[in-house]
Amino acid sequence: MFVPLKNILNKSIQKYHLKDKIDAINIRESSDDVISKIVKSKVTVLQYKNKIILLKVKNSAVASEIKLKERIIKQELKKNNIEIDSIKCLI
Repeated sequence: MFVPLKNILNKSIQKYHLKDKIDAINIRESSDDVISKIVKSKVTVLQYKNKIILLKVKNSAVASEIKLKERIIKQELKKNNIEIDSIKCLI
């Protein structure tokens, strides 16, 4: 009997409660590009949890620019169906 791979994956995702983790990975991947374009500097999304994005930035100047442009970043992410409440930066 043939079982489609999609069905097996969906059952495994539900069984092991992986949906939140998969969503977080997708958000991290798409957020990297959006935020990097806005601040014109490479940033890395380290974590997405409870609508809070944790970013790794090069220096304090980039972190300050992110805080200044936080509203714009949130709007751009919202266009990509990513809802966030806060952005935190690690240098």
